[in-house]
Amino acid sequence: MTSHDRSHQARKNWDALRQAFSEFLRVPTSIIAGFLLLAAGTFVLDRGDADWLLPLGSLLQAYAFTDAAVTRDLLANFSQGVPA
Repeated sequence: MTSHDRSHQARKNWDALRQAFSEFLRVPTSIIAGFLLLAAGTFVLDRGDADWLLPLGSLLQAYAFTDAAVTRDLLANFSQGVPA
């Protein structure tokens, strides 16, 4: 196999890889990347000193999650709806 044949084969392989990514792998890769970014953001917010989020937490506690039992039941219903 000559160097020209090898470079031509490498080019064909690269084109096939690009086509596979553009047709099949872009959406799953984007979803995985999005979840990784979400996980990293959640970790930073959870571990960091986020005093600027205290007003949002107070707002959610006052209007959305006023009763702990109702919140527990709501989250239980959500978790039952997610397939294992």
